[in-house]
Amino acid sequence: VLAPYRVGILGGTFDPIHYGHIKPALDIAKQLKLDELSLMPAHIPPHKQELMLITTITSTKETPRRLAAGMER
Repeated sequence: VLAPYRVGILGGTFDPIHYGHIKPALDIAKQLKLDELSLMPAHIPPHKQELMLITTITSTKETPRRLAAGMER
């Protein structure tokens, strides 16, 4: 019998991504014993009337990848 593979998904605009996003995500991943944690960037925040994005779509998608590449559990 295979053990379940536990996956977590954290969504947000990450505009820009910072330690306040990463630290809680890693803490929860550890507490829930996740095998994988994915960050799902959302381009347009549903709760904001005016759209004032700091980062581009490309950097919003690439930055979490670069951050995760250097992290180990």
